[in-house]
Amino acid sequence: MQDKRRFTFTEDRLRKLAVPPKADATTATGKPIKDTLYWDDKVPGFGVRVGRPRVDPTGKTATPVRTFIFQRDVRGRTKRFTIGRHGSEPGREDQWSVDRARKRAIELLNLMVQGIDPVEHEREEEVRGMTLAVAVGLHVRSMRARECVERSILEVHREVQRYLPDWIERPLSGITRAECMERHAKLSERGKYTANRTMRLFRAIWNTASRANEELPKCPVVAVTMNKERRRREPIEWNALPTWWATVESIQNPIRRDLQRFILCTGLRSTDAKTVRWEHVNFEAGTIHRPMPKGGVDRAFTVPVSKFVLELLRRRKETNRLIYPDDKGWVFPSTDADNSVSHVHRVGEQRYDGDGHKVSILPSPHRLRDTFCTAAYEAGLQPMAIKVLMNHVLPRGDVTDGYIRPSQDHLRAQVERVAEFLLRMAKAGADEGVA
Repeated sequence: MQDKRRFTFTEDRLRKLAVPPKADATTATGKPIKDTLYWDDKVPGFGVRVGRPRVDPTGKTATPVRTFIFQRDVRGRTKRFTIGRHGSEPGREDQWSVDRARKRAIELLNLMVQGIDPVEHEREEEVRGMTLAVAVGLHVRSMRARECVERSILEVHREVQRYLPDWIERPLSGITRAECMERHAKLSERGKYTANRTMRLFRAIWNTASRANEELPKCPVVAVTMNKERRRREPIEWNALPTWWATVESIQNPIRRDLQRFILCTGLRSTDAKTVRWEHVNFEAGTIHRPMPKGGVDRAFTVPVSKFVLELLRRRKETNRLIYPDDKGWVFPSTDADNSVSHVHRVGEQRYDGDGHKVSILPSPHRLRDTFCTAAYEAGLQPMAIKVLMNHVLPRGDVTDGYIRPSQDHLRAQVERVAEFLLRMAKAGADEGVA
């Protein structure tokens, strides 16, 4: 008697003969039959699994799902591999025609005849095929899951495009230790910090990829000896602060002028300062909120600001209306390349020297952050208050310190002391130069 569940697969026969189990079909033990297997009589082990069709709330029966499989006994154990869902719509890579599925079944059969496990073979192929571009995509997805700030995600793309452009389409597993050492040495000619940062980023991307694909070998950055780095702690010296203040006074743009003073008297990071919006300023409470600082939303913070800064912000709000009637809510607005209103993108001020080259007339904004922190220390603030105002990670090792969370009133008095100290050292009056 011919087995009705074994026949030569064709598109027409598959639709007519590979039918799902009946709704009331059960096994010998009374359990409902969820799907039925049919086998191709041309290729041993090539089959199709037809699942029981679902019925929607309206009572309409859906088209049965047919999934191609390959099954073979290996050393007394049955191994089954899913090939893909049956379908023949043009351009649908997720659907498998009968001919395409049969060719895949023959490939699996040939591998198993040679003693090769198809699962292991596919893992090896996946490792060989995972390019740096794919790994960057996985890394970015991981960053978004951890709610990293968008600028950090954009920086990943920029760094890879800038320093590793010829690696982007290469398989990760093909990038060697020698190549990492050579690239690090080459980038070190540009700058040792750039070289170290690039290799650390590549290592982070590799580690993310290795969590998704355990077959990846050890990261080749292990062979790189990082350049020695020195944390740049360079506050403006107190005898030079009046000169800095006078240089800021010479800036024609009042928004950039105020931004320099704002960073000095708040200690905010450059991006945090540039992207303050009016909705983040609470004039009644005398505070500024930063919803997306370095470290993402988990590091969001609110700190009080001095009377000097509040007065600067009040006058900034009044004069912004004259310069930018539609400031889009930015405290320090500017125009971008498309002439649309955005926040200030460059904190520093550049001017032409005698040779016609642009040079910075002011130190990096992070030097202002160093200066604020030093002023806080010399003004007698406690280390805990300085950490909170700087939005640094609070101590975890000390049990007692872990309980301390300074109040806004306490911090307001502390930040006032820092502002008074800085204005005194800059020899600036409380109302001087605030446009």
